[in-house]
Amino acid sequence: MESHTDSRGGSSSNFALSQKRADAIKKYLLEQGVQAGSILYSIGYGEDKLLNGCKDGVFCLDMLHNKNERSLIVVLNYNILY
Repeated sequence: MESHTDSRGGSSSNFALSQKRADAIKKYLLEQGVQAGSILYSIGYGEDKLLNGCKDGVFCLDMLHNKNERSLIVVLNYNILY
């Protein structure tokens, strides 16, 4: 799973925030019975992978900043029946 922030706030605090979000998602999934070995990684990217031009020093509306605040969970299903 990956977690991302917008560019508001400092870069180091955004990295920490996004990692905390990724860790919280991982913790929740583990509490719901997902096997730990099934979770390949959980990483916070902070503001490194913005979806738009709302980077430091650029004026953007809140709705545009909000598009950069996201988490991605990739689910792989290896139980394929032939």
